[in-house]
This record gives sequence, C-alpha cells and structure tokens, in this order.
Amino acid sequence: MSDYPSIDQLTKDEGFLAWYYGTDPVQVSRWTRWIMTSNVHAELARQAYDLLQSIRKAEGNDLPEEDIAGLWAAIGTGIRKDDRNIPPPTSNPT
Repeated sequence: MSDYPSIDQLTKDEGFLAWYYGTDPVQVSRWTRWIMTSNVHAELARQAYDLLQSIRKAEGNDLPEEDIAGLWAAIGTGIRKDDRNIPPPTSNPT
C-alpha cells in the first residue's frame, strides 16, 4: 500500500471533509499542514477537492470560483504561527 491515501480515502475521511467544508479549525490546520508537506499530498488533496466540488456542482451546491481560489491561496501562504504545535495527521488521521 502507498504511503499516501487514495483520493477515495480522502473523500471519505472525516478530518479531510472537515478541512474541505471548513467546519473544524483543528482539522483545517492539520490537513493544510499535511497538504503543504509535499507536492504529492497537494496533488492528492487537489484531486479529492475537485472530485468533491464536482459532486457539489452536480447537486447544485458549488462554491464560487473566488472562494475556491481564496482557499488555495490561503494554503499557499502557509500556516499561522499558533498552529505549529499541532502535529500533522498520520496516514490515518481519524
């Protein structure tokens, strides 16, 4: 098995979904840090994000493009200082 979760695993992971929906600040911070640790993580997260977005669009619940761009821009700028004490998730963060 790969060291990285699959897109399917990410889209079913409660912590990743909390990051996607922005419902849990701790999970948002942990998953943002996980995404930033490598290009592989970032690509998996982007693919899972895009899949979730396509499902939402099919259901008529899509986010505006400027919100999407803002989320990815926030990830690209880094993590706030006070979040540095939260360890990144393991391969199974739940």
